[in-house]
Amino acid sequence: MHTAMIVRRIGFGMLAIAAATVFFVAAPESVDTGGHAGEVASIEAEDDLNNASAEGAPQQAVVNGWTTNRYLGLLTDQMDDQLQRPVGDPRLPALLLVLVLGACLHWGTSDTTRSPARTAKPGLADMPARPDPAGPRAPRLDQSD
Repeated sequence: MHTAMIVRRIGFGMLAIAAATVFFVAAPESVDTGGHAGEVASIEAEDDLNNASAEGAPQQAVVNGWTTNRYLGLLTDQMDDQLQRPVGDPRLPALLLVLVLGACLHWGTSDTTRSPARTAKPGLADMPARPDPAGPRAPRLDQSD
């Protein structure tokens, strides 16, 4: 086996191990999505209590305004929490680096010599003649005699 093939196999094996390590070790931390569930339950309970004590449409409209304001405050808190979290997956640049290293390894260990048959371009003299689509023709007899 050629030295370049041995280097290529060992290099690709190391790159595969590096890619697996990057994929599993650099995974982003799990995101806690249930941090505001207690606040939603609190808003709903207070809304039910206020609606029970409301008499008539004007008082219910006021209660609905209070509930809307609390929900808007909760949405603002959730958006602030989202802005404080890191965005994106840190594995993507590292995996891209592994891919580029693999391409460089492949290019660096490829055979650079070409056989003449692969590099020579056929000329017109090398191309086979095209057969006549009408088929062979009979010799033409001169009828001028």
